[in-house]
Parts: sequence; C-alpha cells; structure tokens
Amino acid sequence: WELQFDDFQSSQSSTTKEYTRDWGVSVSGWGCGFSIDGHYHSENINTQRTAVATGLKLDVHLDGIDMGIGEVGYIVTPYAYWAKNGALVVDYAVKPELAAVGGTPTWWQIHYQDRADPAFILPWRYDPEKGYTLQEKVKRYQTKDIQFYPDNPNEGEEVTIEVRIHNFSLIPTPGLVGVRFYLGDPDSGGVLLVNTSGETEVFTDQPIPARGTEDVRFAWTVDNTTGTFPRIYAIIDADDELAELHQNNNKSWAILNISSETGMAQDDNDKIPSHFDLLQNYPNPFNSSTKISYQIPAASQVELSIYNLLGQKVARLISEKQSAGTYEVDWNAAGFTSGIYFCRLATSQGFAKSKKLVLLR
Repeated sequence: WELQFDDFQSSQSSTTKEYTRDWGVSVSGWGCGFSIDGHYHSENINTQRTAVATGLKLDVHLDGIDMGIGEVGYIVTPYAYWAKNGALVVDYAVKPELAAVGGTPTWWQIHYQDRADPAFILPWRYDPEKGYTLQEKVKRYQTKDIQFYPDNPNEGEEVTIEVRIHNFSLIPTPGLVGVRFYLGDPDSGGVLLVNTSGETEVFTDQPIPARGTEDVRFAWTVDNTTGTFPRIYAIIDADDELAELHQNNNKSWAILNISSETGMAQDDNDKIPSHFDLLQNYPNPFNSSTKISYQIPAASQVELSIYNLLGQKVARLISEKQSAGTYEVDWNAAGFTSGIYFCRLATSQGFAKSKKLVLLR
C-alpha cells in the first residue's frame, strides 16, 4: 500500500505544527533532546514550524501470504502523528483478520485462540534468518521491553526494573503472569535477583487481556557484585505453570548502564581514547575474514553494521552499550559475494563514520 499526501489531508490532520517559547525550555523524545539556557525576552524567540511537504509518500512492502496454510489475512492501517520533538511520524498497525460469528475460523483463530501467549518483543530474534550476522547468539534475546529507573545507578542505589509483557494470543492469560530477574544468563549460571521486599518473582496486577500488555516492576538494590554494564535477564513463567502457545519468547535481557564509580587512575589515562574513531579494517582487501577496530572515549550505545553498495544493511556486528575503550571485531564474510561493502560506526553521542571494505574471493 501507499500513503499519499492527499490521504494525510483527507484525514483532517494538521499539516503544520508550530512551537513557541514554551517548547524552547526542554524537549526530549526517542533518546534525543536539547535544552536552551539563559534569559530571553519573548520577542527574541522565534516560533518554529514543521510542515508536511506536498511530496509526502510512503511505500510499504508486505510479503505475500501462503494461502495454502488456510484462511488467513490481516488488515493494515496507516496513520501519522506529530511527535513531541517535532517530527512527523508515519507508521502502520497490523490487525489479524477474524471470521464473523458462525463463520469458518481463520488461521489466526485456529492457532492463537486455544492458549495464551505471554511474551517479550525480541527485535533481533530472526536477524540470522534475514541474512544479518549476529556476533553473539544471545543477541536474539535482547529486548527493549526492559527499562531501568534510574538508568545509570551507582552502587548501593535502588533501581526499579520495569518490564512490559505482551500477550499475542486472541484469548487472555488464565491468570496472573510472573517474572523473575537474573544477573546474567540463567542458563549459564546467572544469579537470581531478590527485590527490596525479599521476593524473587513479581506478578502482573491482572491477567493480560487478548492482544494486550501489562507492566511489572521490580525494585532492586545495586551491590558491589553487579559489575559494569551487566546484562539483566527477565524470564516469564519460569516454572512453566502456564499453558502457552510459545515458550521461546519468554526470555529476554537488557544492559544496565553501570560504569565504574570513579575515574581511571592517572597512569591509566593514556588507555582511554581521546576521540571517537573507526579505523580501516585489516586486511583490506580480504578473503572471508577481516578485523575492524574502533574507539570510543566515553560510555556509549554503539551500532556497528555492514552495508552493501545499495545501502542495504547486510550484517549487524555490534548493537549494545559499551564503556570507553578500543575494540576489535572480526567480521566473517563467509556466504557473502565478492564486492565492495561499507562498515558504519554510529554512537548515541551523534558520532558516525564509515569505511570501505573490499571482499575478494
């Protein structure tokens, strides 16, 4: 389907949005923001305007459905809205198509109406199947459904872990849904966390409705065994008490932003890079494998990806919070054709840099 400018106008949405000095104090959204300090007279602050151009057009490709599996379909609804930071967001929602009362059940009703499906959203879960390389298999289980407040606590400070649980089924969960938290992967010796009330498991306030969500919160105190940038795991229904459609989306993790409490010793300062940089890979040209080095002078969210000449992302090497330092990553290009590729480093501080890589067979 396509979303044209005429569609935006016909929905009676505002095609412009203005911001006055009330907006100039502090704006944030999606991790980006700014503030303006100082004293101003109102006449010195100009109104800012964001407008929709007449050329607005969004093309979305949805793969075809294999009708051989039965009666299946979904309804796609495009929509647009103004974000708090002034950006026009164009998005779409997908709703499974269900049969009318008395009609033939659709594929969704047959497969998603017998049992509940409490789950986390795992954005990287199928990256290898899409052709993207994951340097760690556990990346499949990283999620954005786990949030920390505050997000950069110190030792001895209480942090609230907030988790959003989804139910992808067409029926509600039969009861409350429990979540346990671990410092590290529980399948590899991770430590079960105990909250400030002495509990190791917290539950939703109510059953999760069909295709709905519920949030749970876990208050926990950071101690001296936590370490820096630990991975906090969350497990839904750890004792397998619920009959579920799937259990392979019950496990997830996120990085808690804990850096060292104090600065580095004076004689170690030369080990901290003075600036962001992406170095040329070695060897280059290369056959099958090459080393990519980069440096970051401060703790940052780091994205290191490989793109082809068409600008398509073909591999995601790093996507995580990292402390200051110099890093080296091996890219195994087995399965990729000869040609020119680009490695791009981007950080949460706004740094971005690319290098050309030449793969020869």
